[in-house]
Amino acid sequence: MKKDRWTESELVSLPLGENDSFDRKSGALLSDPELLKTLAKALSAFSNSGGGHLIIGVQDGGTIDGVLPIHKGRTSTRDWLEQMIPELVSYPLQDFRIHEVERDTPSSIPPDRVVIVIDIGDSILAPHQDTFTKYYFHRSGGRSEPAPHHYLEMLRGRERYPSKQIAHGWLNFVVSPWLRKLVSERDHFMIASNDRIQYYQTIRRLPKLTPFSPIELQFLSSYEIIQEASLKHDTDLASVQDEIDRLSKLIEGSDALATCYAKAISHDSLREISQMFASRLDSQYTGGYPDMVHGLFGTMSKKEQFSLLAELILNRERDVNTSNTFWPLWNARKSEFMEVLTSSPIREQQEVVDKTIEAQLQTLGELVSLIERTRHDLSFKHGELWEDPTLQNVVLSHESVW
Repeated sequence: MKKDRWTESELVSLPLGENDSFDRKSGALLSDPELLKTLAKALSAFSNSGGGHLIIGVQDGGTIDGVLPIHKGRTSTRDWLEQMIPELVSYPLQDFRIHEVERDTPSSIPPDRVVIVIDIGDSILAPHQDTFTKYYFHRSGGRSEPAPHHYLEMLRGRERYPSKQIAHGWLNFVVSPWLRKLVSERDHFMIASNDRIQYYQTIRRLPKLTPFSPIELQFLSSYEIIQEASLKHDTDLASVQDEIDRLSKLIEGSDALATCYAKAISHDSLREISQMFASRLDSQYTGGYPDMVHGLFGTMSKKEQFSLLAELILNRERDVNTSNTFWPLWNARKSEFMEVLTSSPIREQQEVVDKTIEAQLQTLGELVSLIERTRHDLSFKHGELWEDPTLQNVVLSHESVW
């Protein structure tokens, strides 16, 4: 029932009149004070009737009036609907997809407007109750009508997927491991960002969710919204890691690092370092300029030295311990090396990295919320408990779950 895309040609080819599988709403709906109540009724009806399509921006007679693409502030109509829809029915609706209709050439859609189609699937959690009226609706004669008692009993009693056995497997081999992994990832971001020491080193090691195992693919086939969110998570995480790599390369190849390095290994600087750490230095550091440079970096090439220093700068290293041969140089000159971060274009790339991290944290929060809600729904529907007491304690700390 749900589609990957909607085109204007497909939209105008729908039959006129009322239909159980789709419903048209004028674009004026978006400014109607009863908007959320109207949406809740339609979503309850379609999700309890095997799914369908709710079209916003087309009048009953087929005339396209469209909706403005921005609804509130800078949030697009589509994004705003994605945030609002799940909570308009109970159980929260997950089996839906929102499209902006692709224009034809020429197009009948007003140039400053869009047409929205909400695809609602045959929800495994049906029946869904309208959260405003507390009624259960279904599609009948092309309209959304209160569902009779026998219809609700049929929905509740039907053999449905997943079975209790499958739900048990999903909860304990997909949902719990994913939540544990994602909550840990979120903690890495939040804790590391407060200190920033080895922050980027930590982020670079974070694993992606893909490739999916067979049981994960089975679970995601029933929760496409989670599949989309998990793929977005991996895309955003890869973007963060790529931008961090770009930042590291910028530092390594910067004139600022080259200048700082030249000053740090100058005769005067190394003499000062020898005096600072005289009681702790081995003879390899005190035999003159060439011996000290060799003692610091051994046989490392200049490129390898710059790569090492770039990583130390990137990860805001504190004093390195004396098991590292370069410890006297870094410990004595780290504040000067850290100034490299304030130079251009490194400073600008740092801002790019920060923005991608902010986007990833938002994606991460949305995905965790979706999976928490799914865990709750599956547990409630099938009387199942998840088998990870440690995770249970973490998850129960979030008020949004219960």
